[in-house]
Amino acid sequence: MPAPVVLVHGAWHGPWCWERVTPLLEARGIHSVAVGLPTCDPSRAAATLYDDAASLATALDALDAPAVVVGHSYGGMVITQGAAGHPRARHLIYLCAFMPEEGESLDALALSAPNPDLFAAIEAGADQRQSVSADAVGPLFYNDCDGVTVAWAAARLRSMLGGFGEAITRVAWRDLPSTYIVCADDRAIPPDLQRRMAARAADTIEWQTSHSPFASQPALVADTIAAIAGA
Repeated sequence: MPAPVVLVHGAWHGPWCWERVTPLLEARGIHSVAVGLPTCDPSRAAATLYDDAASLATALDALDAPAVVVGHSYGGMVITQGAAGHPRARHLIYLCAFMPEEGESLDALALSAPNPDLFAAIEAGADQRQSVSADAVGPLFYNDCDGVTVAWAAARLRSMLGGFGEAITRVAWRDLPSTYIVCADDRAIPPDLQRRMAARAADTIEWQTSHSPFASQPALVADTIAAIAGA
């Protein structure tokens, strides 16, 4: 039996972003769970990275076997914190994701390799939430996708609470096997920053894709996850 898979989305996204991947995993007999993060839940008045990590831990608690845990973008922060010490976490996959050391925040990592286009696209609201300018969604996140896909994603992106300045207190990748997938045409997280973080992983793969291969190359994503899950 292949290992189950837990999928963790990035900032401003939701479980919907894995919709093209999960049927391909299911076809291989892989049970998958896409976690919704509290910081991206519009009904929440307050939430932090640590709440997101707790949501991942809850999803792992519900499984019958140790899982492959996949984090995309900001989701890398979540899996680093939330899978640490958890008996149902078996392998970590960082999909063009932040892979922090203890004490590091997303802000600190992002500022170590500034992306002015991304910083300019983030809009702050009066309710402590942040969102991304609609004009920036395609160029930053989905630059190798067709217009229909860009519209599909842009219509579903949500504002987000906090999460970027909070530091990691537990580091799952120190005790678990890890794979980092560098997306070389990523215009959100600079590929050079990804490669620097990938040096912390046990294995590294590099794809010539945008920040959102779950949308542009779902079969590639599913095949890679399935191989690690043992399908």
